[in-house]
Amino acid sequence: MGGATSFGAPIHFPLNLGLCQRFGNQNRLRRCPGLSLDQHRKERQPGRCTLEGCGQVGDSFRFFRAIARDTRSVGAIAPSGRYLASVVVRSLGTIRPGSVIIELGPGTGSFTKTLVARHPQCHVVAIEIDRQLVQCLRRSIPRAEVVHGCATRIREHLDALGLDHKRVAGVVSGLPLLTLPKDLPSQILAEIAAVLPEGKPFVQFTYSRIAWRRFTPQDLKFRKAQLVISNIPPASVLSFVKCQGSPASSIAKRRLLKGFLRRLRPKRKETKGHPC
Repeated sequence: MGGATSFGAPIHFPLNLGLCQRFGNQNRLRRCPGLSLDQHRKERQPGRCTLEGCGQVGDSFRFFRAIARDTRSVGAIAPSGRYLASVVVRSLGTIRPGSVIIELGPGTGSFTKTLVARHPQCHVVAIEIDRQLVQCLRRSIPRAEVVHGCATRIREHLDALGLDHKRVAGVVSGLPLLTLPKDLPSQILAEIAAVLPEGKPFVQFTYSRIAWRRFTPQDLKFRKAQLVISNIPPASVLSFVKCQGSPASSIAKRRLLKGFLRRLRPKRKETKGHPC
């Protein structure tokens, strides 16, 4: 049985393979000669095999299988659409060749594919906690550095890859920060702020823009929000920028500096008026 995404991409489930094999539909099932179904999946011969759904399982099936394993670690209810991915990547702005782009929670790779396509001369580092999704991403997007790890250890992952933190040009996140355990979102946001150079963007997409108001990312200043209605369901793309300090601390620093400069300013000499 199959379906279709909002962009017409087919969703194939394993039942298709079982039915085709059982009823011998040669138009839909032509396995490589001399191979069983399991061997066929592992040793697919390009150009000779037309087995529907062979090789890499469809993005939608991988996505729903990840939800079944851990509902709280997946930030969406369906794979992200192409337009949403385009909006998120454009929110990063201009990026120099050789820079490092970090993606947290790539899932099935909707954003990763767009990042690699638009910034082929950059290092795209995708950090995913689901081991099976990591394996699928490494096969389907070999140009990206797919890391199996936690978003609270971004700097450790960059060190392991031999990438300089100063080359980070932006961070993209699809993590479900609203549903993660209590202390984990603040730890992730603190790690993002620590790895981002000053003036660089952090882009997060969410389905609940109002709920995000309770988050106050340290050293990350809110810049703008964009609603993507064409996505299913509609999503908001939130853009932040790394500043020197949090808004409160920045105001306090400006006040201290202003007072210090006022004290350094030479006092004007009082001139006595001449008698008439």
